[in-house]
Amino acid sequence: MDVSEDQIAGGRVLMDAIVGLTGLPDTMRPKIYQELSQLVRDSGHDSESLTLEQLRSVLLRYLEQMPELLELETNQLSES
Repeated sequence: MDVSEDQIAGGRVLMDAIVGLTGLPDTMRPKIYQELSQLVRDSGHDSESLTLEQLRSVLLRYLEQMPELLELETNQLSES
């Protein structure tokens, strides 16, 4: 897939493409879209005008937070 700036649309079209490329079952896609939309909102970007570079930034921040989130979840599970 060519993801150069001039080859891919932004906003919701971009988000739809990313969700579709996950390869997850259609039944899971609304939840994935909802979570992606929340990540975009939390980052201060507008999903209607989201650019590929902004999406990359949002996803990078999400991946950087994953170890901390997993540790927190593990601690909560071990306490219960």
